[in-house]
Amino acid sequence: VTDNEPTWVGINTALPNRVIKLALAEYLFPELGDYCEVKPEVVYGKDKKSRVDFKLISDSQNIYLEVKNTTWANQRIALFPDTVTERGQKHLRELIEVVKKGERAVCLFFINRGDCYQFSPGDIAEPGYGELLREAVKEGVEILPCRFEVTPQEIRYLGMAEFLN
Repeated sequence: VTDNEPTWVGINTALPNRVIKLALAEYLFPELGDYCEVKPEVVYGKDKKSRVDFKLISDSQNIYLEVKNTTWANQRIALFPDTVTERGQKHLRELIEVVKKGERAVCLFFINRGDCYQFSPGDIAEPGYGELLREAVKEGVEILPCRFEVTPQEIRYLGMAEFLN
């Protein structure tokens, strides 16, 4: 409940990657530019021990895309993470390395509720992640806070939320 108005919140953690895969096939996010192929679950990173959710193949610059399911909110601000996440920090470090190697890295926050218009790191739950996310942005990792309205009948893309760094 936000501002005393009920909202549906998607809690199926497998759903965001399935939705994003379909959205990528339809080129729903102009922020990503042109790409010709979408590869899911690509091994990458230090010692090849990580998997990025999607690698978008492009003639100019490949994009490594990590998707984060975001359900926690304060008022109309979506927050991630909602708990300590060593894995999430590892993903950010890997994305920073991608940028340093000359590729594009994007962290897409799948805001799994239609009542939020802004996005911010969940510093109250995990200040270390918030620090690292801000560092990643300074290093060139792109942030896409994507708003979705979720109901029992459908999932609808609502556009980008404002990123409150």
